[in-house]
Amino acid sequence: MRTRWALSGVVVGLLLSANGAVAKEGKFFSAQIHYLFSNIEAEGRTIEEFVGSRFDLEDTLGVDTHDGVPSVNLWFHILRRNSVLVSYFTSSYDGSTTLSKPLLYGNELYPPGAEVDSQFDFSLARLHYNFRFLNFKVVDIGVLVGVDLYQGEGRLTVAGLADEDNDFSAPFPVVGLNFTAKVPKIGLFIYTEATGTSLDIGDVDASALDAQFRVTWYIADGPFGLTAGYRYLDLDLDVKDEGEGKITQEGFYGGMAIRF
Repeated sequence: MRTRWALSGVVVGLLLSANGAVAKEGKFFSAQIHYLFSNIEAEGRTIEEFVGSRFDLEDTLGVDTHDGVPSVNLWFHILRRNSVLVSYFTSSYDGSTTLSKPLLYGNELYPPGAEVDSQFDFSLARLHYNFRFLNFKVVDIGVLVGVDLYQGEGRLTVAGLADEDNDFSAPFPVVGLNFTAKVPKIGLFIYTEATGTSLDIGDVDASALDAQFRVTWYIADGPFGLTAGYRYLDLDLDVKDEGEGKITQEGFYGGMAIRF
């Protein structure tokens, strides 16, 4: 009987310890799985022998710029003040139109009246290190340092012509800050972050900004919760003698959270 009570005491103690461990937003690991109700604005210009024509996804190519985008954010917490973030999302947009004016895309010049089908894919992968230089019971402030990998691909299809593809893949070093306000008794966390970069190296002139705000509530202050927020992404890329593009993607999101 004493053994049974002793074992029961140990189990209760472990459960209480575990509950204390997740009173923060993850002692060892936390994750948010979101669904972003995205709207994208994008324009670009492709260049061949110093001749170019500018296009817009929606106005020029008839692309539907609204899409639901799943995304995953994984936080790996190390010691008390350090963590590593790994995140990824990808989105796809397509449309059809009849061109109202000539369009140079890649190596192909499309005349007015051409019936064009198009598809554009855009993705972002992030690897960040976060150091919380302020780490209090109700407030955290951290600095983020890492790499963002932007990738994009566009394809135009016209009957009787070969498909024309244009793509880019660019890793950018980024820095930023994050802020967390906590109400531990009810499992509520208010989080905001902004990271970005500005580069002018050789033939590449680029800038990027990724900012978001979210509220996460862990049900009954436990390991599972709900999260909702807003995200804004902006990328400007200009490569000499190749082309340029501007992408702005933003929207509200909602999803699930888990922590251990």
